[in-house]
Amino acid sequence: MIMVSRYEIAGLGRSDPVASNWARRIRELAAPALHVMNARGRFSDEDAETEPSGPRVDMHDRDHAPVAEVEIPSGAVVDSTVVCHHQFGMGVWVADHGQFGHVNVPAIRDGKIRGVEDFPAIGARVRAVVLGYSGPSRQLRLSTRSSDLPGLTEHGKALLRQIVEAVGAGDVDVDDEHDRWRVYWDAVPHEDLRVLLKEIAGEGEGLSRQIVVEALKYVDELEGRTWVDLLPQGQGRDFAERRLREWALIRDLVERPREIASDLPDLTPWCQRRLIERVTSDLVLSDLAEHGLSKKIRYGAREKRAGRWKGWA
Repeated sequence: MIMVSRYEIAGLGRSDPVASNWARRIRELAAPALHVMNARGRFSDEDAETEPSGPRVDMHDRDHAPVAEVEIPSGAVVDSTVVCHHQFGMGVWVADHGQFGHVNVPAIRDGKIRGVEDFPAIGARVRAVVLGYSGPSRQLRLSTRSSDLPGLTEHGKALLRQIVEAVGAGDVDVDDEHDRWRVYWDAVPHEDLRVLLKEIAGEGEGLSRQIVVEALKYVDELEGRTWVDLLPQGQGRDFAERRLREWALIRDLVERPREIASDLPDLTPWCQRRLIERVTSDLVLSDLAEHGLSKKIRYGAREKRAGRWKGWA
């Protein structure tokens, strides 16, 4: 499903490509489509698609906009990707629920908004709270204002201050997700601080899924299961479950190499890249070089096998 607004292709039909500034208009047309593809995971570590997954739609066209089959409850917090800007606000793609949504200008952020320069950039990942649905097409309405998003409990803030002191992070705005994530990122590699991180995940922290997924890099499968169990049922937990299985496979192949050609179609590009980074066995690398999901993966495996690989460009 690719969203391209008819307003974004207006003017491309002129017969003279020079007069119509063809190159610039093509770039303007391609950019929104690319951002939607990124939002859908078309070029992400997690998915690989070789053909469109559905019809082309225009989220701004009330006659053809997609209608949600299952509405997300009001008050739910979702991860989304900004896919377009316009004078009334911004459009987002909520990948976990397969829905487009809209954020009106006043709901984008707290404080004054001068114009689109104050909007999150197209392609940016933002957390949002569901306000409800409106209109005949039941358009999803959201808010990305910090004041509307749930925050840490008082105990969670106390735990955060302990972690901040331990990692020497300096001044941290506890209400700023970017500040908190910087602290969590620094803390996760430390076993003693992971105890506090595990506790903070249950104290209103909207970054719990990100904390859990990052922690899985540093723990074995048994402990990783206790981290995944911190998450509620849903797409976020499904992602963590898959990442737990992938790390278990990667560690197993590092210790006990074997042929994996038959496994590769079911392994994500992310997992195949991590394998190239960590395994040294020609047995594994040969299968990746022959059957990897992308040219980049196959080339990386060949270079690693030949002793020439210097990391991802």
